[in-house]
Amino acid sequence: DSNNNYSSGTVAVVVADLIADIKTYIATNYAGATIKEAHLESDGSYDVTIISANGVKLKLYFTAAGAFVSVKND
Repeated sequence: DSNNNYSSGTVAVVVADLIADIKTYIATNYAGATIKEAHLESDGSYDVTIISANGVKLKLYFTAAGAFVSVKND
């Protein structure tokens, strides 16, 4: 899809298929947030876009093992 801002090295991930550590991190640290989309990067890491309980869109970055790396406003 040429209309998104992801490089060709990313693959969309079905939210239900995200590794448990990522889902647990989001549920614990962003209670009430909705996971909008997730992508597997070419290096094996993940970026996950969420909408927080107060409506703020955030992008969370995780290692291939599911460890939290960073967050930025999207």
